[in-house]
Amino acid sequence: MQSSVEIELLDKKFSVSCSAEQKDGLLQSAKYLNGHLKDIQANTPTAGLMNNVLKLALNLSYELTTTKTVQQRAEFKINLLNATFEQLIDK
Repeated sequence: MQSSVEIELLDKKFSVSCSAEQKDGLLQSAKYLNGHLKDIQANTPTAGLMNNVLKLALNLSYELTTTKTVQQRAEFKINLLNATFEQLIDK
């Protein structure tokens, strides 16, 4: 069932529709996003909002791709260890 959740970004309130299961994650995401937006705005107060939003988008994209790369490397190592253990067990 969809419900409405109120989030705040840069002192502006938004109403967002989401399911009950998504509510906590959405609120955490909004808090995380708002914190980063405020940090960027504090560090570059003369920059325009769009410039700051683009900086944040780039930062978040970098975090996401870095996390995915780390996760992929970990999965590769786990698969390699599993294959090695299977070979040892088969002997």
